[in-house]
Amino acid sequence: MILLSICLNYDDPNRNVLTNCYTQNTDIELDRNRMLFILHLKTTNNELCNVFPLGIGANLTLGSSLFPHIITVNVDNFNYKTTAEIYFPITISAADLDLFTTEQFAVIQLYTYAEITEIEILQFSETMSNLENCFEQLDVFLNEQYLIFSVTPSGVCSEQMVGIATNADSYIKQVYLNIEGAQIEIDLAAFIAANTGSTKVDIRLDISSVGDDLNLILIDLMQQPYFTSTSVEVISNQGGQEAQLSYPLENIVIDSISGFFESAQVMMDFESFYLLFDTSSAKVAQLLATLTTYTHVSYRFVGQSGIHQVVIQETRNAPFDETFRFMDLPCTDGNLYDADCTAFSELTKSNSSGSQFYFDIRFFNKKEFLTIQKTKLTLQPFCFSSGAFQIKKDSVCVHTVNVNSSACAQFFETVSGVEGTVSVQIMNVSGKVNDGIIFNKSQVLSQNQTSFCIQCTDLGTNCSKAMNVQQGQQVAKLTLHANGVYVSFIADMIVKANYSVMTIVTLSISVTIVVVSSVISILHLVHTHKMIKTLKKRKTK
Repeated sequence: MILLSICLNYDDPNRNVLTNCYTQNTDIELDRNRMLFILHLKTTNNELCNVFPLGIGANLTLGSSLFPHIITVNVDNFNYKTTAEIYFPITISAADLDLFTTEQFAVIQLYTYAEITEIEILQFSETMSNLENCFEQLDVFLNEQYLIFSVTPSGVCSEQMVGIATNADSYIKQVYLNIEGAQIEIDLAAFIAANTGSTKVDIRLDISSVGDDLNLILIDLMQQPYFTSTSVEVISNQGGQEAQLSYPLENIVIDSISGFFESAQVMMDFESFYLLFDTSSAKVAQLLATLTTYTHVSYRFVGQSGIHQVVIQETRNAPFDETFRFMDLPCTDGNLYDADCTAFSELTKSNSSGSQFYFDIRFFNKKEFLTIQKTKLTLQPFCFSSGAFQIKKDSVCVHTVNVNSSACAQFFETVSGVEGTVSVQIMNVSGKVNDGIIFNKSQVLSQNQTSFCIQCTDLGTNCSKAMNVQQGQQVAKLTLHANGVYVSFIADMIVKANYSVMTIVTLSISVTIVVVSSVISILHLVHTHKMIKTLKKRKTK
């Protein structure tokens, strides 16, 4: 072997020659983007080889005539057992490297003044990136004043992500953000500069400095409930040919005050969605302090599953009402969205994991959009198809019709025989949550339980408050919690027990008895009066 004899010329007879240090699976990878040969070391864990110091030399000898010289590098922090890669820079031109197509044999030498080991390489690979792996992360942040495009390069494309002044044969011409059909051009010089390293770089675009058309596009994007079509498009010149490269945007973040929503969940039955959310008073105050004037607030619920979508929104006049925390969203109420709502509801019931739910609150000054607060909703397991809230003289109950679903079967199996918490909260259909009427009781839950009752002796004054709950004005939220899991349900039928009817009947009977008694008494008095008059006449005679 000619190559082997060339390499052996580097041997010093005084060096200790180490053998069987690496396996035959040790290979070399060609990375054209970074102009590197990468040696992938596969150690045999031979203790006799574990004598190399931290600093060693490494030689790479290739059989191709394009590489007539041995490539030598110094390796710091070398460790026989843990060092897995060694990089050899390619010193020939990129044009000459294009002629390098195959390699069949190479020799690696790892050495110090005292030791040397040699590896014959029979396996070669090539990084076929073609600019496909240029970025670790691409993100967009958007608020009312500016857009930030964050670029985290991988470092493998620094030689290709250059301008025409650097490489007239291979350079970047234009860069665009494509978001939901809108195309936003990114500053080319800033994008190229961002690719010179491997750390995150932010490219800022001020909305006030762009044209009116783009300004409207960015404001419209801020109001998107979610994003389905997003990418970064890079147009480059590669050897005189124009190439378009598309990279996915990992995240598009719309500016919202962190912690504005303390919780947000959606529940459902066969005909309705129910949205329950809590906001932070401190965060609401923080937001309102930035709004000098606003005329109305829009609450928007969006459900999405595949190509199906339902959008339901409600607009309320200013000021913002923190007590508005509940939305009853029926699919059969004669609204234009009923068909979409019903179709989406059926999809969700058959495959809840395929559905996504979004909620946002938007602030407007007449027709002018001001700001938005967004959150993603958590869907509670669909365990009850219908139910009623019953108020008795001595207790309150929620009676349900259970759904035969795997999620609910798993829930009841988890909590069956376990002491959990039954909670009932009264909410106005107008959206306001009545914090004063909350019922909680610990009790053991059972597998097939459909009625959940709490005795008035455990409720105190709340039981009397429940007497004022009216059908069509309030609903009851039932929550079952045990073993760290919970389900919730909205009962919108209010039933008052028969004791009230019995009271009315009893009262009616009492009144009747009093009336009859009075009539008898009057008749008796009339009869007595007649008898007295008759006696007086007889006495006169």
